[in-house]
Amino acid sequence: MKRTAIRDHLNRAIVSALKWGTKKLGGSGGPQSRRMGHFPFQSSLIRDVPLVVVPDASPNDPYGVLLDRLLGEQKPLYLAATAARTETSRARTRQLAFSGAWHNRRELYHELSSALLRDRPSYVLCAPRTNRELQVAVAAADISGAPMVLYLIGDLESSSELDPALCEAIKKSSLLFAASEGMRAKYQKKYGRKVWLLPPVAPEAPPLAAQPRPDKALRGVLLGEPANSSMIDQVQTMVRKSQLHITWIVAPGRISSARSRLGGAEHISLECDTPDDLFAQALARADFVLAVDGIQEEKPGSSLEICLLSDLLCAVCWTGLPVVCLGNKSGNLAKLIDAWGLGSCLEIEQKDLRSEIDTLITPEKREAISKKAIDFRAVSSAQAAAKLLRCWIEQGFVVENPFDEFFEPIQDKLTPFVDAESPHDIHWEFKPHYDALTRLKRTGYRPDFIVDLGASTGYWSLVAQRVFGEAEFFLVDPLIEKYREEEGGIYKLHPEFNRIATAVGAVPGETVFHVSQDLYGSSIFNLSAFPDDRRFTPLKVPIRTLDQIAKTENIKGRGILKIDVQFSEHLVLEGASEFLRQIDFVLIEVSLKRFTPEVKVLGEFVEIFKRRGFRYYDFAGDWRDSQTGELLQHDIIFARETADGSPAG
Repeated sequence: MKRTAIRDHLNRAIVSALKWGTKKLGGSGGPQSRRMGHFPFQSSLIRDVPLVVVPDASPNDPYGVLLDRLLGEQKPLYLAATAARTETSRARTRQLAFSGAWHNRRELYHELSSALLRDRPSYVLCAPRTNRELQVAVAAADISGAPMVLYLIGDLESSSELDPALCEAIKKSSLLFAASEGMRAKYQKKYGRKVWLLPPVAPEAPPLAAQPRPDKALRGVLLGEPANSSMIDQVQTMVRKSQLHITWIVAPGRISSARSRLGGAEHISLECDTPDDLFAQALARADFVLAVDGIQEEKPGSSLEICLLSDLLCAVCWTGLPVVCLGNKSGNLAKLIDAWGLGSCLEIEQKDLRSEIDTLITPEKREAISKKAIDFRAVSSAQAAAKLLRCWIEQGFVVENPFDEFFEPIQDKLTPFVDAESPHDIHWEFKPHYDALTRLKRTGYRPDFIVDLGASTGYWSLVAQRVFGEAEFFLVDPLIEKYREEEGGIYKLHPEFNRIATAVGAVPGETVFHVSQDLYGSSIFNLSAFPDDRRFTPLKVPIRTLDQIAKTENIKGRGILKIDVQFSEHLVLEGASEFLRQIDFVLIEVSLKRFTPEVKVLGEFVEIFKRRGFRYYDFAGDWRDSQTGELLQHDIIFARETADGSPAG
């Protein structure tokens, strides 16, 4: 690219990238938080546990249930943001010695600094209900230097006073997660930060010994809460007429309310969903699960919705029982159960509950649903999710989230797309390229090869390899050996990169290459008149066509072509008529101004690619005048058109 980037900036980026590459090749040691350097006292005090900031330290709190299932095996350090203490303090995990009686930021930082001198967490996870938890989490991250993560379980924006604290927390968080699709969509829309879905998970199943059954009646568990007394009456009627025995699973804090709403129903008993062994015993006695989608009247992301999903995933992962959703067939819960193949949905007014259950508990149906449950355990187990979470936090970015596919049926299609956080060690100029390639990967495209014309130090290919690690790379540059001598760290680290020392043009032969003093601005054209202070030295180099290179290097399959050759991109295309048939996407730098008579500009390139069967596909960065900000160059991806007008691949 036509860049006047300062060399030592790029060198620092390359050194950072090399550290990542060493780890990738099997080096030891994990990445440190980028804040670690500010706190030298921490190195000997790091504990391999997260600090979890919550409104309440009670394990019976809905937030506590979800977090205990996700992080219980890590035995996290809990910090209750309020001064209140509950009688049901956590037994499995430790609480940080913190009174919570602070009144201002100074008092908060003073008390928390003393507490964190003894317990330095691996990361700070905040599951906020009010701005108080947000302020405590920000302070803990600032003091400890540990990366901060927001986990949005409930809706925070019940009052405007939350906004300042929430904005600061979002800004300082390395990653944002939401427990439901509704919450994910809401906060991504409002704040323009990528919010990742991290739904409730299922911990390791408690021992599920066979439970004695007093009779041969069909038994099931009821999850969720009917929206009103009318729905409760309808459920009771369906259960009684179907001659079923049901155990209604509710959160401990709602047991009294559920008992009063239930009245004296003979066929329905009550049980808490915590501790997990009580829940598991109820499941061991059951033949099926009823999930009541009675929360449509509450706003998305309510604690009832998330607790229902948590209990449902536990039931599926632990037992593989078939599920009948009672409620709106167009509701989110019904869509998920149908898409997941776990059972069926029944409108609450329908009276054939028994026949629906009889259909689902046949051996054939049970076997099919049990196989689906195995898939769920692979993704929704607490052990797998906690490992993913830890990996994402250590990296500082998420590449792929397996939960996206599972919850795709209820995704809000109107949620604006937001690029995920790029890896922090990627040089800022290359982050738009990384983002564009990552978007391409999200479509399912996987190239067999990537050809990098104008490879220079090899840094662009290093970035591209982080997205498409299975592709074969061909790096082409007439000065590639000079780069290897002067800044050859990447080439030494990646001997698998195919290096080709040649210029590329419309016809083969030899040409005069104008070498700039910084190497980066070198071109087959004389750019000495260009308005900067670089000097150029002529050098004779071989020139080949892309068609020749593809044949000589035996490039097979389909792939991506990146062209960054200082204004001679149109000549490259003239010598690539055959090879372009193997190309699905071209990433190319184009100018908006005609800097020299030979330069082709944006509009001309759009026509050139259109004639070759490509269309403008995506934007991958730009270059602007350093003083005025005037747009000078675009990095563009052109995609091969298919018969239906969609990009190839």
